[in-house]
Order: sequence, then structure tokens, then C-alpha cells
Amino acid sequence: MLEAQDPVQLALPLPCDGSQLAAVLAAGSRRSFVLQGPPGTGKSQTITNLVAHAVAGGLRVLFVVEKQVALDVVARRLEEAGLGPWMLNLHPERCGRAEFVAQVKDALDRLDNAPRSANVPAPSGECTKLASLRDATATVRASGQSAYSAVARLEELAAGPLPGAAFDLSRTVNALATKAQVDAMIAAAQAAADAGARAARGGLLSSHPLHDLGGVAPAAALLAVARAVRKARETGAPMTTIALAFEATAGWEAKSREFRAAAECIARAERADAAFRADGRFEESALGVDPLPLVTELRTRGARFWPLGWWARRGIARTLAAHAPQPVPTDRVSLEAALALISEVRAARGAAQPLVPALVDALGTGNTASVGAMATLEALAAVSASSTAVEQAADSGNPGAAGGKEKDMATAITAGAEALESLAAAGNGERARKRAEQARRWAGAVDTLTAWFAWRVAEHAAMEAGVGPIAAGVREGTVVSANAPAITERAVLQAWLRSLHDNMEQFRSFDPVLVERMSDAYARAFDASRRTVAQRAAASVKQRFASADQVGGEEMARLAELRGLQRPRRSIRTLIRQTGGALAAVKPIVLASPLSAAMHLDPALPPFDLVVFDEASQVPLADALGALSRATSAVVVGDSKQLPPTSFFDSGAGGDDPEAGTTAGSAPEDDQGFEELESLLDECVASRFPELMLRWHYRSRDERLIAFSNAHIYGGRLQTFPSAFRSHPLLGVSLRVVQGTYDRSKTRTNRNEAEAVVAELASRLRSPDAVPANRSLGVVAFSIAQQNLVQDLFDALIDGDESVRATVLQLPEPVLIKNLEAVQGDERATMMFSIGYGRDTEGKLAMNFGPMNRAGGERRLNVAITRAREQMIVFSTIRAGDLDLGKSGAAGIRLLRDFLEFAECGQTAAAKADPLDAASQHAGNPDALEESIARALEQRGWTVDRHVGRSNYRISLALRDKAHPDRWCLGVELDGPFWHSGATVADREILRPAVLRSLGWRTMRVWSTEWVQGPAKVVERIEAEAVGG
Repeated sequence: MLEAQDPVQLALPLPCDGSQLAAVLAAGSRRSFVLQGPPGTGKSQTITNLVAHAVAGGLRVLFVVEKQVALDVVARRLEEAGLGPWMLNLHPERCGRAEFVAQVKDALDRLDNAPRSANVPAPSGECTKLASLRDATATVRASGQSAYSAVARLEELAAGPLPGAAFDLSRTVNALATKAQVDAMIAAAQAAADAGARAARGGLLSSHPLHDLGGVAPAAALLAVARAVRKARETGAPMTTIALAFEATAGWEAKSREFRAAAECIARAERADAAFRADGRFEESALGVDPLPLVTELRTRGARFWPLGWWARRGIARTLAAHAPQPVPTDRVSLEAALALISEVRAARGAAQPLVPALVDALGTGNTASVGAMATLEALAAVSASSTAVEQAADSGNPGAAGGKEKDMATAITAGAEALESLAAAGNGERARKRAEQARRWAGAVDTLTAWFAWRVAEHAAMEAGVGPIAAGVREGTVVSANAPAITERAVLQAWLRSLHDNMEQFRSFDPVLVERMSDAYARAFDASRRTVAQRAAASVKQRFASADQVGGEEMARLAELRGLQRPRRSIRTLIRQTGGALAAVKPIVLASPLSAAMHLDPALPPFDLVVFDEASQVPLADALGALSRATSAVVVGDSKQLPPTSFFDSGAGGDDPEAGTTAGSAPEDDQGFEELESLLDECVASRFPELMLRWHYRSRDERLIAFSNAHIYGGRLQTFPSAFRSHPLLGVSLRVVQGTYDRSKTRTNRNEAEAVVAELASRLRSPDAVPANRSLGVVAFSIAQQNLVQDLFDALIDGDESVRATVLQLPEPVLIKNLEAVQGDERATMMFSIGYGRDTEGKLAMNFGPMNRAGGERRLNVAITRAREQMIVFSTIRAGDLDLGKSGAAGIRLLRDFLEFAECGQTAAAKADPLDAASQHAGNPDALEESIARALEQRGWTVDRHVGRSNYRISLALRDKAHPDRWCLGVELDGPFWHSGATVADREILRPAVLRSLGWRTMRVWSTEWVQGPAKVVERIEAEAVGG
């Protein structure tokens, strides 16, 4: 992962964006790959860094490019980085034998003073912290949200019609919540709201007749009350007593105990009577005898010896015999049993008789017998128990168990209500009155039981899902079905974000001022690291050379001999072969053309670790084989969307047929002698070499210059940067429609168009405003004939205008006038594009545009329209609507039509957004956080433009300069997808801000975290920055 790689530790002499860094690291690992480098993406910059990093790491690199200009660019940059002494330039235009020897001498001289070692800079602490901050804000977590997207979503929800009251879900939601859990919470809240709406029927659930009915249990308890009351009534118990029993007060409990004791006493008397009757020895009149004197007599006199004891016992027996149908035995045991029986019955009756009136009064006249009394008491106890059950079951129970039982519940509630009403009427108990009112209320709404229990089930599920407060809001009417998902999502995100901020150090200690200081410190560390590259490379070369010197041998001796030579007689190839490994150690970088590499580098020499081809789309495969064979890995740099190598030859067939090439597939005009060759790049791509792509476009100071190619050729994959000017006369793309004709039958030129081009050149060269747009000028013509005409007219201008001639002589780079096939690799501030082709004198437009009609014509157009740095002016006698695609199916013609339309209108179809690229998806679709900040600024009088730019990277918000509305005074970058898209800390903190500064921007960053902490402060900070600038 590039984010984990700190560029401070790499040997990078030049700024290096993430896509370039990926190539540098891959090459340093000796991987072979194709590096696609669209126009203006810093190919030479990347190659410079790649070579420097490889050499500092002890590798040898062969750099091969056909054009001397391209080689000089890389050579100059390596020189500026301090690696010049270790380069061996073998390009034919730069290296004869004398120059070869001079280069070797310079390296040996520099080697003497080279350091033996160089320390690799330590990892930057700021880099780690800044990377962790990006991770904190950008990482999409288990919840499906990042910290930034959560804030943006909360702003979006806040903009909607939601109630102001928020719900705290901190107890059930934390930073570890998963998306499945969040979705379940929202679904549960929605289900509860829907069910609540059906149950409420336009009212509030909190005041619904069934609001305190929680399940089956209360209804079952009511049914138990009805049954208990009915059974108590069946025992004959008065309703007053039943009502008293239902209240289940402490007083009733005491009375119940008394009644039970009385019943037990009566039962004892009944048992004694039964035992007396079962004994059968005595008649009922015996119970009238007081047994106490007889017992005393028996225990005293009856216990004496015979005959006194016998006389006493006989007397007692005679007394009892008066009430006995049979003789009474006189023995002491029999007499004691008889007297005990009489005593027990008399005592039990005596205890029971006083209790009967009270018991009859309380339990009813039919309950004088113990059995009836006990049955009544049991029934009353059941009434008390049902009362307790009703209290316990109130607003309880499992609502899910009610499914399919609503009819039975309705019956139970109705019966219970009737029973309770009778109890309330019979007594003055509070419990009966309260429960009777409740049951009566329930009974009046039994037709809503099904909807009500569906709501209670959904409410229970919502509580289980962790959104109980939302369910409570549904009950109180503050949450309705329409806003339940949004309210729940808001509450979840608020709780999730609080937890995230509380648990991550990056948020707890967040301070935008400290972040800016860290960024500045990292930029200083990066700059310091770049200054060590020369030393690190020199130390690597010296260590390598020291190892070769220890081996010694003829190669080292031959190398030492070169110090004394001025112009050796031996060929360069011989010198290189003779010095072999020694030369390789001191010159680890070799620059060559394909031809010079094959010519000077003997295959028998030690292979290079890496060969780098630049402009590989222009290198024929046959020419590249020699260099390829001299390295163990290869980096093939080029652009498959630009020109392949070509050859020109004289076919001898004329080629001036005005009808030639008017249909797809025919030989077009100005195309005779043209042949495409197989390029190294195309062959590597076809062979499925791994591919990397440079994605940052640096060349264009106005995005419109690259927007068309980015959308139509590169699929929107290039990251481009907007200019700080909303409009500027010297920036952008425009179409100049010229009144003229194409001399198709003779010169095959468009003179009026050529004159218009030269007139524009003259105007700019005469302008006192010596800005690059007026001094760095180039012309691209579709055909050689049109190129020659423009050149002739421009030469005539120089010859006839002294001031123009003087200006041209002072230009830092000559005025460029080339044709479509020859302009690749060139660039100017202002480019003028002469279409040339058009209607002839008869008004006929042949759909023939030279090489554009051939396969690959779109690649030629891509080259032509990507040469400008600041402005492109298209001169044409035709418009997009003049091109009839029905007469030509060539891809190049279709692209030309679209380009003419773009040049005239300024708009082009956007490339399809990459579904895997958050910045691509975000571009052109401002999120709610961006909108909130923009609206707050607009309320303060600022004009704010959203998503300024044309690529996947855009300025989130741009404030227009109040004094100069044609430009923006401040760009605001949020820590959202555009900021996240930077692959490395250096991308986000150093390179991108530097590119924007070079385009005239003043920028600042606003963090979603600080918006959460205080929106007003954020707006004040932005405004202060805008005014202060």
C-alpha cells in the first residue's frame, strides 16, 4: 500500500505523486512492466526519480530513448539532482570517443570526494500521524460509513423535515457497530412506526385504549377474576365479602385468617359430634351432664382401694347410666374414656357456637357447616389471588403470544370487565374501581386487538434491536412512519460518531492548526530528503566501485588508463568492453538511443539491472531488441493512445485523386507513403506485460486543454487540476471559424485558414504583454501541405515585419510549426490547430482528412490536441455539424467531430464514473456537508461554486473574488473523497497544494471533525482566510 511507504526514505530528487511512486517502487524491485504515460503526466520526472532511486539502491540502469530532446530532459534533471557524474551518455549526438573519455574522467575525479556512506533519512513521524488522520476520517468502517461520510449524511438528514428532538442511542450503538446492525435498527424502527400507525388510527399510542395492555397475561388474569368471582358467588358468599377479598388488603387478610380459624373451630365441633355419635354409648342428654365433678370424683375417691374406690366409681356409672341405653362399666378406664368423650364434645360445641353468627354474616346463611365455610373461604382466596395476578399482569406479557388468540382475549376481557364492575359496585375498593375502569376501556377496544399486538410485537423487536428510544417516540407520536428511518439513522450516526470520536486519539486531540503544522513539518522533511539524493547515490557508487577495486584486474587497470587519454583510438564499444565491470561500477547510469545501445554495449558485458525505454510507442520493436537483451528487467514507458512509429516512402502512384479516401478504408489524400510499424510498447501491451499508469496531469494550466482527451481517450482516469480563473482570454480552448475553402484539386491547402493562423501569431508576437501565451507559440496542421503553407506565410511575416522578427529572435523557444505526424513530444503555451480540410470551391466536403481516416486516426488527433499548456485555438472552415458520419465510419473522424463541437461549445460528455473510485462517484455531486458550508457562506454574501474542476479531483468549494468575479479568491478542500483520493501523504499535503498554487489558487482545508465541533467557527475561519488573502 502506497500510504504505508514514506517517500522521505526514498531517493527521490523530484516531487513524486502516488502513481509515479508506484512505478518507482516497482522498478526498484526489478519488476518488468509497462508504464502508460498520457500527455503531461510527468514521464521524464518519473524516469528521473526511478533512475535516482534505483542507483541509490545499488542498481544499474540503461535509459533508452530515440529522440535527443527527450534524453536531454532526463539527463538535465539527473544533473540537477547531482547524479551527473555517474551518467554515461552514449547518444550519438552527445558522445564521441573524446566525450566518452571526458565523462569517465569526470566520474573518477568526483569519486575521490564521494562519501563512503550516507544515512537513509529516518521515517517521518509527521507522515505517520497524517496517514493515521486520513485513515481515521476516510476509512469505511463496519458500519458502512467513514467519519466524513457520517458527518455529511448527518448534514443531509438535518436538511430534511425531521423533528428537532434527537434520540440518544449511546447505550446500544458504538464505533464497532456493523452495517447489518445499523440496517436492522433502521428496519426495526420502521416496522415499529408502521405498526404503530396502523394501531393508533390517527391518535397517539400513549393514549390508546389498549396502551397498558401488554400481552395475553392481563387478559388471562381478567378471565381468572371472572371465574373466581363466579365461583365465590356460587358458594353463597355475599358480594361485599367478595369485593373485600378482591382488594386483598391487610385488613382482609386478617379477617380471612379469623374466618378460617372459625371454620376450623366449627369443623372441630363437627368432628367431636361425629365421634360422639359413632361411639353410641350415650344419648344426646349425656352432653347435659357436667363431666368436671365426675372427673374429679373419679380421680380422687374413685382411685381409692376397694371398697371405697368401687363405691365411688359405681356412683359415677349410675349418673352416666341415666343417659345410656346400655349399662355403663364401672372400671376406671371405661369411665375416664366416657367422661373424656363428653368433655371434648361439650368443649368443641362451646367454642364454635359464639363464632357461627359472625361467620354466617360474612359468608352467608348457607355456610354454617364447616365444609361450606371452607369452600367459600377457598373461593374468596381465589378471588384475592386473581386480584394479585391482575396487578402483576398489568402491562406485561409477551405480545408475540397473542397471535391468533385475539377472539379469546376479547371474551376474557369482556368477562373480566363485567366481574370487576360488579365488584366495584358491591364495595368501595380502589383496586376494583381502577381495574374495572381499565377493563371497561379495554373491552371497548377489543376490535383493535390484532393491530395493537402487531404494534407491541414491533415495539418489543425495536427494543431488542437497540432502538427503544425510537419506539418510545413512536408511542408518543414524535416519530411517525414517514420519518422513522431518517430519525433512526440520525440517532445511530450521532451515537456512532460520538463513540468514534471518543475512542480515537486522532479525533480526541484534533486541532486543525496542529494538523497544518504537521503538514508543514512533513514538507520540510520531504525537501530535506530530496537534498540527500546526490549524496546517497554517490555513496552507493563509491561502495560499488570499492568492491570492484578490491577484485582489481585488467578492467580496473584499463579504466585507470582512460584518465591519461585525450582522444583514444579504440572505439567506444571496445573501451566499454575492456573496462567492463569497473566502468559499470562508476557509471551505473547509461543513456542511449536504441541504435547506440546496440552499437556500443557488447552483449557479453554484465547485464543492467534495469532498462528504461521512454517514448516506447515511437520505438520499433526491432530497434529495441538490442537494449532489451542487455538488462534483466525492463520498464517500457509510453502512451498507447499516441502515435506508433511510422515510415514514409514514395509510392510513385501520385495520390492527388480528389475522390481518394472519401470512404472508410480507402487510401486518403496526403497519406500516400505512410506505413505504421510495430512498436515496442504495443508489443509489450499485447504480450500482457503488467501495466501501471501515470494519472496526474501537470501540463495544462487550464483543464479544458486536456478535458476532451481525458474523457474520450483516457476514460476519465487522469487527475487534472482547475485554474484559479473562471475565465481568461489567454486560457482554454476555442474555435475560430474561418471563411475559406480547401483547394482540394491543386495545392490541397486552405489559404484563408493559414492566413488566419499567421495573423494570430503576428498579433501575439506584437503584443506588449510578453506572457508565455503570447511568446510560446506553436501550430499543428493536419497535412504537410497546410504546414508548409503556414510556414511560408510565417516566414514572409518575419521577413516583412522588423518588430516581429526581433521578438522571434528573443523567444526562449522557437515558434513551432509542424504537421500531425511530427508534433508528438512537443509543447507550447499556446497551440494553434489548423484543420485545413473543408469544403472546396464547389461547396463539396469530402470526408477525407488524411491520416485521420486510417485506423488509429484518433491517436493522431489525441497527440495534436494535447500539446498546449495554456491555450488552444482551433482554426477551421467547417464545424462539427458539417461532418457526415454516414460517409465515414473511421474512429478518427468521429472523434474529430466531437472535438470540434467541444472547441465551439466548451462541453464534452463526461467519462463514466468508476464505481470503485469514491472521488469519481463524488465528482459533480456535492454532498450535504459541502452544501451546508456553501449555504452558510452564501448567507454571508459570498458567491460559492461547488466542485470546481473537470476530473475526478475537484476543489470542493470555491469562493469568487468579490473584486474580480472572473477568478476565485479561495479554494476550500474538505477531508472528503477528493482529499482521500491522494494515494500518499505527500500527494495530499505537499504535491497537490503545490500544483494548485502554481495554477493561481489559494487553498485551505476544512475538516468534518471541526464542523461537528462548531460550524460557526468553521465559517468564520473560511471567511477570514478569503478576506485575508
